[in-house]
Amino acid sequence: PKSWQDAQCFKPERFMEDGSSADSEVENFKSIPFGAGRRGCPARDLGTRVLELVVAQLLHCFNWKLPEELNGNQELEMSERLIGATAVREHELWAVPTPRLPIPLL
Repeated sequence: PKSWQDAQCFKPERFMEDGSSADSEVENFKSIPFGAGRRGCPARDLGTRVLELVVAQLLHCFNWKLPEELNGNQELEMSERLIGATAVREHELWAVPTPRLPIPLL
C-alpha cells in the first residue's frame, strides 16, 4: 500500500515502462523449454550455440540427398500436426549423408 495507489488491484501497467502496452512478441519464446526468469537454465545460451555449431558442421562435412526409394520423383510431404504447443512433422524426413570432405579431414 505504501508503494502504489490501489495496491490490492490488478494493474499490470504499473510494471510497464512509461505505461506502454505489453509486447506480445517475447524474444525468448523459442527458449521456453529452458525455463524463464530466475529459474531458467543457466546454460541456455551455450546449448543454443553448441546446437548451431553441430548443425553447421553436419552441413559442411556432408552432402545430403533423399533416399533411393524417393528417386526425386515424389514431392516431400511437409505437413505438420500439433502435439500440445509443439508442431511436429506428420511424416518422418529421411536424408542420406555422403562425405563431402576427404575422410582424414572429418
